[in-house]
This record gives sequence, C-alpha cells and structure tokens, in this order.
Amino acid sequence: MLKFFCECEDYAGRLSIVEVTKPEFPGGIHGVERWRIYQQEITAVDKEEIVGKKKYQSWRYYGCKVEVEEIPSKFPKISSLLLLYMQSQGWKSTVRTPSGRWFPLDEGDEVIPIPQKEEKKE
Repeated sequence: MLKFFCECEDYAGRLSIVEVTKPEFPGGIHGVERWRIYQQEITAVDKEEIVGKKKYQSWRYYGCKVEVEEIPSKFPKISSLLLLYMQSQGWKSTVRTPSGRWFPLDEGDEVIPIPQKEEKKE
C-alpha cells in the first residue's frame, strides 16, 4: 500500500512526521517553518511490514528568499562566519525563516513569502 507522510520542522528545529491521506500539507500544525511530503510503499507480509524507500518532494518554506550576495547589504548584522560558511558550501539562494534560521534553497524548493524587515546598519 502506498502511503503519504508530511515531514515538518518547527521554529526550534523539532521534526515531526504525520501520515496524510493526500500528498499535501495537512494544516493545523502550528509553528511549522518548513515541510516536505514523501511517499512510501508499505507491504504486509506474514504479520510483518516491509517498508520501501522514501520518495521525497522538495522542501516548502515560510520565510523570505535571499540571494547570498545580497545578505551583507540586507542583513549587515549577520555573522561573517555564517556568511563564509554559506559561501563555502556553495549556497546561491537561501531562505530566512521567521525565527531567523537560514536554509539553502535547492532546485524545486518553494518559499511561501513572509515579509521580513531588513536590518539597519548602525
């Protein structure tokens, strides 16, 4: 039997997995910053479940998309160490979530925009 699951991560980095009937975000889960759906074949054989490989969809994020080269001008208070890490890992585009966490954007990822204020230079 093919089953669908929603893998959700909240603002504190806690991961939860919820079985869903359709391959879409179930709603009603509070504090979620990113999620993705995956499908998995689960077969019952002699009172045991054989679990197939997970097939993931792309991540969906709440936040704002920021190109790495824009970060110094838009977010001047960001740690230079964090910026160097992003550059060394080859990040081109990022998403900044409402809690201030940063994630790399991969091809196919989607950002659901939430306006965020740019930091002012002191």
